[in-house]
Amino acid sequence: AVAAAAAAVAAVDMRGGTLGGRDGGAVAAVATAVTAAATATAATAAAAAEEKTGGDADGAATASANVGAEDDGWLVLYVHDESMGGDVAAEGRSECVVLDARDIEAGPVARIVLPSRVPYGAHALWYPAEAAAVAVASASSVSNDEHTVESKTESRTRSWAGGGAVGGDPDIQESRDVVAAAAAAAIRASPPPPRMFAVAGGQLSALLGAARTGILRGAAGLFVNGWRPWLAADDAGEYAFVRTLGVRFTEARALGAVREEQAREELLMTRGALDGIGSQLSAQLPARLPAPTLTLYELEGCGASRRVREALCMLDLACTLRPCPHGAVRHRLAVADAQGLGCSVADTTFCAEDAQLPFLEDTRTGAAFAGADAIVAYLYKEYLDGAAPSPLVAPGPFAAVRAQAAVDARGPDDSLPHDSRALRRGPAGAFYSRPSAAPRIPLELWSYEVSPFCAVVREALSEMEVPYVMRPCARGSPRRTQLMRRTGGTFQVPYLEDPNTGVAMFESAEIVRYLRSVYLL
Repeated sequence: AVAAAAAAVAAVDMRGGTLGGRDGGAVAAVATAVTAAATATAATAAAAAEEKTGGDADGAATASANVGAEDDGWLVLYVHDESMGGDVAAEGRSECVVLDARDIEAGPVARIVLPSRVPYGAHALWYPAEAAAVAVASASSVSNDEHTVESKTESRTRSWAGGGAVGGDPDIQESRDVVAAAAAAAIRASPPPPRMFAVAGGQLSALLGAARTGILRGAAGLFVNGWRPWLAADDAGEYAFVRTLGVRFTEARALGAVREEQAREELLMTRGALDGIGSQLSAQLPARLPAPTLTLYELEGCGASRRVREALCMLDLACTLRPCPHGAVRHRLAVADAQGLGCSVADTTFCAEDAQLPFLEDTRTGAAFAGADAIVAYLYKEYLDGAAPSPLVAPGPFAAVRAQAAVDARGPDDSLPHDSRALRRGPAGAFYSRPSAAPRIPLELWSYEVSPFCAVVREALSEMEVPYVMRPCARGSPRRTQLMRRTGGTFQVPYLEDPNTGVAMFESAEIVRYLRSVYLL
């Protein structure tokens, strides 16, 4: 009977399941078989009970009553849709459905959409949550010596992450490390040259989706606060959108006192960086800039997180981003713990999805805020000298609705087609793609929110839960000059630096390929 039940569950998976109710008949038939198997088990138990009691009337009656009660239960199983054919069925998304064993035909009473495909033959077991917490929290922690500033939640993140170590067969881990090292070495030896507005094959639909979101958001994050065009004497060491006849088109700004002081220090670090480099990237990464004091826990596909990132770009504030896609726990558990949601080691409740996002911590002031309205108000008050937020990101009765509608317009198109098609529903980057290695040091991404090319890289980082420092380069940002100096005379975004591998590179499609080859497991 147990074997029959197992075969029936496997049959549901192979026949396509109940995604969207498209094959409910198959599930009903197979689930009925499971129920029949369970009933047969009960009948066998009843016969055994009767034999054991020597045919006692009361024992027989009790056993008979138990046969009818066997249908009082739940059927829990994984299903997926194979009707689309090809590798989509093998690498798409599964659902966990719960059926009332007494009313199979009514369909699922609950459907849990999973972030990725559950393969045939997958097995699992239940064990106490406290054991899981201890196992995670006691794993080796990530060394973060190169980051001198660390928030309380970041330290929790390192505990929950288990240091990014990959469990399993050491030979498999070693093989993966070899592949990742080879990919990084190839990029270092021959970094892809920057090509303005180059669109890779299969990337167009994702770029158009990201552009739709930017338009619906009113291009928030395209310009820094107080941006206005200006003319100045030409200077080869300064960024200019256009330069001719000894003058350059420059861009004025009105940033806060804290940010202007940071900008002066950062530009001094890169002064003279053009000497002897020409237009080529340096063989070694330039000196690392100071770690930001801001840390943001956020996710793609979230209008609230989008508003906060837009505000960061408009205020030109660097920030360490720790993506928290649905289905991932590395950063979400740390946020839930920081918010007192019962995810401490001593607690038995794991509640990663209960963490309120976005969540910001500022080690400069010790402040911590959850929710876009509170975070945006804080950023403007603290980093724009008490000014009111821009109408593009300001709190309001419809601010959240407008932002979410714009983000939803992005669509599910993958940032670059590949062999793991987990992003088939909802905005791209919102769901965890598949297990990834946690970098020892956060990556560095020079970008700005409204750029579609930057968006697809950001989505790839999110789906892999890879932390990174965002260094905004909106129009009017002094970082445009800073990046030009770092790269030997070229300004183009996105631009990625990976201090873990020594890689520095342009081109969104190549960056996504690099991230997948190095950090996906």
